[in-house]
Amino acid sequence: MKKKEKKASCMVDFVEVKGTNGGLKKKIIKEGTGAYPDNGQRVAINYIGRLEDGDVFDQSSGYPFKFTIGEGGVIPGFDVGVKSMKKGEKALLQISPEMGYGEEGSEPDIPPNATLTFEVELVNIELEAKAEDSDLVRLREIRRKREEAEKEKKAEQAKKAAAAPPPKPAAKGNGKANNKSQGAKGGGKKPAAKK
Repeated sequence: MKKKEKKASCMVDFVEVKGTNGGLKKKIIKEGTGAYPDNGQRVAINYIGRLEDGDVFDQSSGYPFKFTIGEGGVIPGFDVGVKSMKKGEKALLQISPEMGYGEEGSEPDIPPNATLTFEVELVNIELEAKAEDSDLVRLREIRRKREEAEKEKKAEQAKKAAAAPPPKPAAKGNGKANNKSQGAKGGGKKPAAKK
């Protein structure tokens, strides 16, 4: 019960990010300096993503994650949330399902209708995106390959199901099947019982 109380008290410190209709809330942990990133600018961030129960489902691993603001390479709440940060800022972003992964979720890690909390540090803002080394390009390629593999798997399963012969009805205990096979060999008569 104490965990829920602590969680509720943290919620008071979150402030709605303008223009998100409550879909994105932010709590600043450490103030940043300078300008905010704009669409088309590449950012480098460190982050940890958590589910409502506190379980970590994703994080930058050892080096900053890079993406371009406004290109759709990340969920909308993440894009808008990072855009509301200054270089050096560290914040918690609470993202509703509508600005996250929605009704579908992203199995196996993110369940349907999940509210997510990201701890984000904006490490750097570059003047423009560099497509040749973009993490976004790699993420899109990974996503495309995963979707292709899923489509191929489903097509293969459907093909196997269509090609499989229908199940043969089980022989009922009426003796007809045995009589036919014996009829071909033994003139259609049942063998006499030994005395």
